[in-house]
Amino acid sequence: MELFRRVKGLLEALRRHCHLVELTLAGEPGAGWADESARLAVTAGGTVVGALGLVRPRVSRAAGIEGTLVACAELELAGLAAHRSRENRYAALPELPESEFDLSVVVACSVPWDAVASAARGAHELVRAVTYLGEFSGGWVPDRHRSLTLRVTLRPRGTTLTAADIGAARSAALAALAERTGARLR
Repeated sequence: MELFRRVKGLLEALRRHCHLVELTLAGEPGAGWADESARLAVTAGGTVVGALGLVRPRVSRAAGIEGTLVACAELELAGLAAHRSRENRYAALPELPESEFDLSVVVACSVPWDAVASAARGAHELVRAVTYLGEFSGGWVPDRHRSLTLRVTLRPRGTTLTAADIGAARSAALAALAERTGARLR
């Protein structure tokens, strides 16, 4: 039976390694060569596509194999289907390093995150992304307000960013947040 389990394990590994949509080992295979004590049907999509089993002693002798157990699996490859491959897309890496800065602003609870992110994204031409980091309310934060922390990522265009470039983008983001959402620097 150890031999049967090893071949069964190979078929189960075949499903994973070949990315097959479905491969089930259960039921009667209807294979005349398989011993009744250890045999399974191999199905894919509800259709029998093969068999797994210990080879009957009579069949082994007819093949000239004596004195040892033989386990065998047969598959009808046309009945197997593989998962579709993922679509790989090329995205060029930036030639120049990006820069990030975090902002913590106090804003009314009625202002949605999308409005805050949109205001910061549209604040300056170098802003590539705005990411939510967290929020805090209570304590020193005024009633019906929250403290939002966001990360602004800048992508340079043509030349490495200087401290002045980053400062200008930061100032523009703060001004846009104040104007469009009423946010103020914490």
